[in-house]
Amino acid sequence: MALSLGGCVYLRLLELKNQLGDFDRFFEVDLNDGFKLTCKVPVLLDEDMAFFELMPERKEQVGVAERWHFRWVKDYAVPGEDPAASEITADFIFVEHKLSRIILPERLFVFIPKSALLTLLHAVGHAKIDAAKRTANANYNEKNADHPPIPAAAEITRTLGIPLEIKATDSSLSWRYRYRRASPAQHSGRIDMTFSFDPTTRKIQRLKGRLFDLTMDFNFTNAAAASAATPAFNLRAATEADLPEIVAIYNATIPGRMVTADTEPVSVESRVPWFKAHNPQTRPLWVLEDTAAGGPVCAWLSFNSFHVRPAYNPTAEISIYVAETHRRRGLGRALLREALARAPACKVTTLVGLIWAHNEPSLQLFAEFGFKSWGHLPQVAILDGIERDLIIVGKRIAK
Repeated sequence: MALSLGGCVYLRLLELKNQLGDFDRFFEVDLNDGFKLTCKVPVLLDEDMAFFELMPERKEQVGVAERWHFRWVKDYAVPGEDPAASEITADFIFVEHKLSRIILPERLFVFIPKSALLTLLHAVGHAKIDAAKRTANANYNEKNADHPPIPAAAEITRTLGIPLEIKATDSSLSWRYRYRRASPAQHSGRIDMTFSFDPTTRKIQRLKGRLFDLTMDFNFTNAAAASAATPAFNLRAATEADLPEIVAIYNATIPGRMVTADTEPVSVESRVPWFKAHNPQTRPLWVLEDTAAGGPVCAWLSFNSFHVRPAYNPTAEISIYVAETHRRRGLGRALLREALARAPACKVTTLVGLIWAHNEPSLQLFAEFGFKSWGHLPQVAILDGIERDLIIVGKRIAK
């Protein structure tokens, strides 16, 4: 994706760019029910919004903060379509005139995965700055991400409704959407975007257009090529012979203090009862083999009983572990997607996960798949002398 910025707010944009280069230090992200980006050290001012042609539909004082609400509606009429169903909204939170938080609704991420937006924000931190032209350019290559699933045309219409223009040939298909500010009080620029699809699969190949004072070009074809080049993997039911590899993958996560409450490596013998507590019908344990590398187990996925009492049988706790050699290849995402697809056959109607509050990558991954935070247990564990919080995430599975 490419962005072009320019204007008299150059120095503050440069500082923001430097902060994005050290993202985890300067920003916090909440992916539950939308996308909430919190600036730990805010730099942009409310007066800078005029540079982006952004003025809100309304302002609301909330304690010491001021909330700016933006809303854009289609710039064309479609008979029988509810305009509110396809509007675009955003909220900016200012504290002492500094932009402290941006809130985007969940529905926007039907066609742009949250992981892609996060990767883009990281990429902007390494943008090239041209002081003379007062511009910053950032390039996003999705091959370096975890290859989120590429959206299809049907998902776009569910979110944005009917397009303004449709252009179709035997070799191409494109849809154009155009939005304007919802009211005269909102002096915000237009949104004009064109989606290009593969005419056969109807998957998005490119998103191009203008977002206020920004130009954007979002290319999805790299992700498709990367996915096609991914080595073959085989997911199968685990056998007791796999237990040494399962335990080795588990033990490798212990030193990082991000995944498990075990503080010392466990033995294969100690995990035999745990293995035997699984069954293929309702509490499966699967292993993922890297067939391109000769078949070693590179990850595993399990459904564990949430509680011993029978009334809890429809609920399972999910565990996913990926070997260190195979991380950042999208395997965790693929296994979670597979777990959701297979849950009904296992008579599981609810999946829960227990995740340390400081394990942000796992919390973000589960949030992308619709898991919500159902519980927060503060300071329930001590790891290396540090008290840690536990988050319980959950999702209802369609029967």
